[in-house]
Amino acid sequence: MAVYRCPKCEQVVGKNAKRCINCGLYFDLEHEPVFDERNADETELSKGDKRKMIIFAVIAVIVILALFVFYFINQRIMWRIDGLI
Repeated sequence: MAVYRCPKCEQVVGKNAKRCINCGLYFDLEHEPVFDERNADETELSKGDKRKMIIFAVIAVIVILALFVFYFINQRIMWRIDGLI
């Protein structure tokens, strides 16, 4: 994601923004958001970071599913002990 800044207050704004959320400046041909080259690399995630986030999300989903399955298996065992099944 590229970083753009308001020419008046230098608040970070989206490229397609109609106006600045900080100072309210409307963007037109005279006042357009300025591409911020100094921070452009800092906002983009590297492939390694994206891969780590995906792996973390997959592991989190697997752990949640395992807990869910464990809970229902445990419930069935308890029902059998109580004579409900």
